[in-house]
Amino acid sequence: MTQTQMPEQSFELTQADIPPSELRVDFLFGSIKGAMEKGMGAKSRDLWMPAVSELSKLRVMEGLNVRVRDAGLDQHIRELADSMKQIGFKSSKPIEVFIVEEEGGSVAYVSDGHCRIEALKLALSEGAPITNFPVVTLPTKGIGLEDIVAGLVANNEGRRLSRGHAEIREN
Repeated sequence: MTQTQMPEQSFELTQADIPPSELRVDFLFGSIKGAMEKGMGAKSRDLWMPAVSELSKLRVMEGLNVRVRDAGLDQHIRELADSMKQIGFKSSKPIEVFIVEEEGGSVAYVSDGHCRIEALKLALSEGAPITNFPVVTLPTKGIGLEDIVAGLVANNEGRRLSRGHAEIREN
């Protein structure tokens, strides 16, 4: 038996690769445990697995999702929903969130997985027997919104991006 070594793939984003932004938001990163365990009642293993009844507690920061809403995106969401109805929500493709301190509590904001959330809602509305969905959290120290935006651009999978993207000042 021979062993095949996979080539490493890496790339570097420059500031020019990240679309310009008009969004400005000040926020303070919050407690992961506070948002996931206390706020959403989720249990931790390698992934957080909140119940689908807690899906509405995930927040989407306006202006952060850079995808252009068009027929291609709608078709992509439809295909994801159909897949979820057949095989469930793949734990290998979790929703990625960052935690923000708000109103005295920690809240989870989606940083990657906007289409999967829409597809999950669609699949559930069509009777999919999904009870939980996978969530991973970004660290609350050592990152900033620029890292979140770079992640969105890097994880885009070829969907069209809008030009007005997020630029957020942190406290």
